[in-house]
Amino acid sequence: MNRMIKCVVLFLCVAVFIPLHQASAKGGWEVGTPLLTPRTGASAVQMHGKIYVLGGVTTDGSFLNTVAVFEPDSNRWYEDRIQSFTFSRHSAAAIAFNDSIYLMGGVSKDGVIIDRVEVYDPLSNTWTEREHMLSERHGHFPVILNNRICIVGGKDDKGDFLPEIEWYLNSGDVWIEANSNLFAQRIWPFFAALDNTLYMFGGFNPFPVVTGVQGNISPDWFFSWGSLEPLNQGRGHGATAVLDNKIFLMGGETFSGGQKDTTDIVEIYNLDTGKIESAEPLLTPRISMSAVTLDDMIYLIGGERSKGGGPQTIVEIYSGSPVSVLDDGPGNPIPTQFAQISGYPNPFNGVITLEVDIPARGRNDITIYDIHGRVVKSLHNGILFNGRHTFQWQGNDDRGRPAASGLYFAVLKADAYAERLKIVYLK
Repeated sequence: MNRMIKCVVLFLCVAVFIPLHQASAKGGWEVGTPLLTPRTGASAVQMHGKIYVLGGVTTDGSFLNTVAVFEPDSNRWYEDRIQSFTFSRHSAAAIAFNDSIYLMGGVSKDGVIIDRVEVYDPLSNTWTEREHMLSERHGHFPVILNNRICIVGGKDDKGDFLPEIEWYLNSGDVWIEANSNLFAQRIWPFFAALDNTLYMFGGFNPFPVVTGVQGNISPDWFFSWGSLEPLNQGRGHGATAVLDNKIFLMGGETFSGGQKDTTDIVEIYNLDTGKIESAEPLLTPRISMSAVTLDDMIYLIGGERSKGGGPQTIVEIYSGSPVSVLDDGPGNPIPTQFAQISGYPNPFNGVITLEVDIPARGRNDITIYDIHGRVVKSLHNGILFNGRHTFQWQGNDDRGRPAASGLYFAVLKADAYAERLKIVYLK
């Protein structure tokens, strides 16, 4: 047992004492502020600089009609600000379009596959039911093509895979079937649409598949299909997001040796090269989660662990490039002296004690940043003599307001060095 504890401590020390010039070489996954309510099978969109998470199933099996909203400025989730929609559901499709949120289809609380469409107006904070889709669907996905909402894939209420593609004419509140069908029918694929081109990878039919498909759309809604580079392993029921001209294909479920397995695999389809690339895996293997891109970061939200882990509150954040205030710019010298910053307890609730070791007398800055690179609390700015110094952070900002639970960085900077410590604040 003691040997195991020593290994864990060693791992944590290696993980947190990463100089900024090394950490800035690439992005990676970090822990974000968790949801207030566990959700799996929820839908998510980004609109007006906020993240909206809609519906899903929670821990006791209840179907939700509530909306959680994340506001980056406060780094907090709220569940009392958005009006609930009418029909509780999971495995629905949601998309932001024309300053509104469209929620379409899914599985109702009675276990029925539905075709119902509800639209949220943020100005009036109300939901309105609109014309039903042509087919009941779940496990389908929405994209914007020809400047219209387009619904693709999924299964109907009979359990059949749906080849029909339908698009929504907003001006007439009517759904219209496209002039051609989906080339490769499937449920829960990874998907994206860019420049009127549909990209689809993996999914189930009925087992996980590896194939990638590209669909180009004409003005009269005819799709021409082509093949894309396949995934390295068949999987689906994960999450998709687009960042830096790359499509991130995250997590999901695989099937090998007659057994289902939840994976932490992340692959990237590079739109510039047309190739599938490997990426840093998720911190937690999950299925049935949702994802959005906001402020050049991917938020991976909720979902379900393997082996009956149940709905989760987990939020992971991926940044393709580190936030600027934590980055060593070209004008900063390469560290030539040794400095350290450590903290205990970590995670903490209440107060964290930070210890900094300074190699030589000089001006030092010790600051707490949030995951977006914003200053939360300035602990010191001035001369420190060589040796060890102790500071404390009580989990508040410079104005004395309490900080939200989540991941923060304690940063020690001087002319000759820059060090950061990942700290987790729990309430």
